[in-house]
Amino acid sequence: MINRILTILISFFSITTIYAQETDVEMEGFKGKVKSVTQVTYDSDVDNSKLEEFERRIIKYDSDGNMIESVKYTDRGIFNQEHTYKYDPDGNKIDEIQYSRGKLMKTCKYDSDGNRIEERRSYDSEGNSRRKDTYKYDSDGNRIEVISETRRGTVYISSSFKYDYDGNEIEESHYDSDGTLDTKSTISTILMVIN
Repeated sequence: MINRILTILISFFSITTIYAQETDVEMEGFKGKVKSVTQVTYDSDVDNSKLEEFERRIIKYDSDGNMIESVKYTDRGIFNQEHTYKYDPDGNKIDEIQYSRGKLMKTCKYDSDGNRIEERRSYDSEGNSRRKDTYKYDSDGNRIEVISETRRGTVYISSSFKYDYDGNEIEESHYDSDGTLDTKSTISTILMVIN
């Protein structure tokens, strides 16, 4: 009887989590309408007698609580890194762009379920990416394949992932450019039931 009640409660919380997704503001622990937040990270010496600013990060949110910009500065106030995010009308993240020290570093695209479907990185001075990763997912939203290509479309590594019936990753395989298996990892999960 207790196992049945626990199963029902777990199922309820799982369903509630799926349909009541938190905004970025809520995930950070803030309540209400937050427009921006400044986070300051400090570094200390060995005996903690002196604190010095290490990094400053300014995060901006849209009216729906989604993070739209994150900018990092060094301890001297020098721009270091910027991430910008775009969302569709339903609040799903669809684009992400990252700059580091003024140079384009990474762009990402997402599907309507929030899964990353494309990532481009290592941009040259003309704005062309040197690497493109394409992601594929199964009907449960589990990542099942990643294909990494060069600028010219040559696959140099691909990866595949397998899952058990509960959605736990159980196998990860990586293949080199000619499709030969390079590495394969098997992941075991131990489930303990307490009565």
